[in-house]
Amino acid sequence: MNDLKWFTGVIEDNSDPEERGRVKVRAIGYHTDDSGELPTSSLPWATPLMPVTSASMSGIGQTATGLLPGSWVMGFFRDGENCQDPIVVGSIPGNSTRQSPGSTFADPGGTYPKRNGVDTPEIGTSNYKNSSGYSIQNQTDHQTIETAVAPTLSTIDPSAKPPKRGSWTAPSVKDTVKPAYPYNNATRTVSGHVIEIDDTPGSERISEMHRSGTMRQIDASGNSTTTIVGSSYKIVVKDDNVFIQGSCNLTIAGSCKTLIRGSYDLEVEGDYNINVKGSIKTKAGGSVMSEHVGLTVLNTGANRESTINGNDKLTITGLMSTDTTAAELNIIADYELNTFGVRSDFTGAGFSNVVAGETNMSSTGATTITAPKIDLNP
Repeated sequence: MNDLKWFTGVIEDNSDPEERGRVKVRAIGYHTDDSGELPTSSLPWATPLMPVTSASMSGIGQTATGLLPGSWVMGFFRDGENCQDPIVVGSIPGNSTRQSPGSTFADPGGTYPKRNGVDTPEIGTSNYKNSSGYSIQNQTDHQTIETAVAPTLSTIDPSAKPPKRGSWTAPSVKDTVKPAYPYNNATRTVSGHVIEIDDTPGSERISEMHRSGTMRQIDASGNSTTTIVGSSYKIVVKDDNVFIQGSCNLTIAGSCKTLIRGSYDLEVEGDYNINVKGSIKTKAGGSVMSEHVGLTVLNTGANRESTINGNDKLTITGLMSTDTTAAELNIIADYELNTFGVRSDFTGAGFSNVVAGETNMSSTGATTITAPKIDLNP
């Protein structure tokens, strides 16, 4: 086996026509600095040496495409004295200086390096606040989101006061992003994607950010924050299970549509409050069954008209009023009203002044029942 010949050089081309990750390196001491005498096209292709964490076989492993024109690298010629089969072992970070196009031992196009200074990604240095990643995160930081409030039933309790609307804010970038050199293992790509595994004591984080600003971060307290600047799509082929130990706030600035092709079961062990500031429309293709325990007031304002177009059954335990002023109940088809311990004052259509003990009322066909104001304390 021939002796290996080590070299240091600069990448001049990374556009491997075979897409194997090869690069062309101008090696100091082996290649002339005269690009006219030895143009980039005449340099041999150098193969990058991948880490043991990459299989580098059959499309399995990592891509070997991280090197750029202008990157300083170190390697060896595995063909010894022939110096025609270079292997790149790794890149050499330093303190770069911008070069003009055509400079030797530099990017021939003059694109890289893009700036003067230390080659370490800024997000991993004490100068992290000047990094593009920090700046983009800071633009969407600390938004205040309002939460829903329960309705105020002033007609039931005139002394009731509207509840105070709450809000929440996501963890601030200023409080969570505090990388200190050399603890932040950061990667920044050509376009500006940033991945960080930050081990800074007291500010440990895992963060990944797209150049657009969409990002996900887990901070030192274990809080997970996701910011999406575009649209979000989620497709679950099988089941989706969610458990929230604490409370949940859902605020939607636009409209919301929910389509459930199966059954929908909603169980609330506490109170169920609905605050609708517009109209409510309900349509049931089958039966409607409702059971109330306690006092139920269906309408406390202007006249109310309800239409029932099926065989509906209403069971009430306690005290119920359909209207504290006047109302009409139009019944089309069979209808049964069961009252237990309720006083109901109905007139018209064969019913007059029914005072409860236990009362059953039914109607077949089209019937109109007019109910005058009902005394809630008979």
